Amino acid sequence: MSNKQEKSSPLRSNRASSAYKSKTDPPMYFAKCYLDGRETEETIIKGGITYERTDYIELDLDSIPQHVRDDLSRSVLIAVKEFYAQPGAEERYQKWLKNRKKTSKH
Repeated sequence: MSNKQEKSSPLRSNRASSAYKSKTDPPMYFAKCYLDGRETEETIIKGGITYERTDYIELDLDSIPQHVRDDLSRSVLIAVKEFYAQPGAEERYQKWLKNRKKTSKH
């Protein structure tokens, strides 16, 4: 198990996710998540385009229209509210944060 997989998160369940970058110019990106515990693939062919797993995604935030930013922000706010509405969520988050601070000291 990699160091990346060992880190716990209050939002983590039995899932695996990865980001992918196409071999095209300009590159295209997408993310994939399995909720059933399967591991993601190193390479995916989607629509005739080959994508490879990557740890880096380049985003041009200035190109995102304000109305899209607003929609994304609303979606995140809803997800955060739903998370904290769960019994024990705040405690799980504080425990995760404490552990993360211990292991993240550089």
